[in-house]
Amino acid sequence: MKATQTLAPLGAAATALATVLCCLPFGFAAATAMAAVSTVVAERRPWFLGASLALLVLGVVQVTRARRACVTRRAGPLVVLGVSAAIVILVVFFPQVVAGLMADWLP
Repeated sequence: MKATQTLAPLGAAATALATVLCCLPFGFAAATAMAAVSTVVAERRPWFLGASLALLVLGVVQVTRARRACVTRRAGPLVVLGVSAAIVILVVFFPQVVAGLMADWLP
């Protein structure tokens, strides 16, 4: 599995999760730092979501090109792409639910 095949889907998931940073509760010290970050992220949320979708498309293109070139198919890139696509879709359609889940799971 090439690193370039998993880089775009992971980037898509990271940018999608970055869109819900404004909704996560943190401690007081972290909250003051996150206040500035969340205002910047909230203003650029559509750009992050667009970047997530563009990176998913890039990941699909890379996986389909790899399928054409290689005789052996590995499941790794497909699993990473599928999980990343699920994360992006959940963040696009259910951002508050994802933010709530992340807030419950993070210390």
